[in-house]
Amino acid sequence: MNYIEKTYNRFVHFLFPLIDRLYPFISLVLIVAAFSISGNYWQIRIVFLWFWFVNSEINRVGAMERDNLPIQPENSPFYHIYRFIDRIFFLFLLIFLVILLIPELLWLKSVFWGVFIIAVLLRTIGDRKYRPKRPEE
Repeated sequence: MNYIEKTYNRFVHFLFPLIDRLYPFISLVLIVAAFSISGNYWQIRIVFLWFWFVNSEINRVGAMERDNLPIQPENSPFYHIYRFIDRIFFLFLLIFLVILLIPELLWLKSVFWGVFIIAVLLRTIGDRKYRPKRPEE
C-alpha cells in the first residue's frame, strides 16, 4: 500500500500545478467531448468521463494539501474507513474504468456506481471531520 500511495502522491504533485490553473477549462473540454460522441462509441465516452473523474480527483487532492492541515489521526472505526477509502481511491477509479468498459456484467456496474457514490460521500465527510482548514495568516 505504501508504494501505491507514494506513486499516487508523485503523480498528484506533478500534475496539480497544471490542473490547478486549467481545471475549469479541462473539465469543460472533457465533459463536452464525452457528450458529443455518438452512442455507438460509448467506450470512448466512458474514457472521457473517467479522465474527468481523474482530473477532479487530482484537483481535489492538491487543493486539500494546499488549503488544509494534515489528517488528524483518531482511533475510531470511521477514521480507519476514511483512511482506507482515501488511500485506494485512485486504484478504485482504475478498477471502475475496467468494469465500465466491459459490455456485460450490468449488475457489477450498478454495484460499482453505488460503491463510488458512497465512497465519495464518506470521503467528503471524512475530509471535513479529519482535515481542518489552515489558519489564515
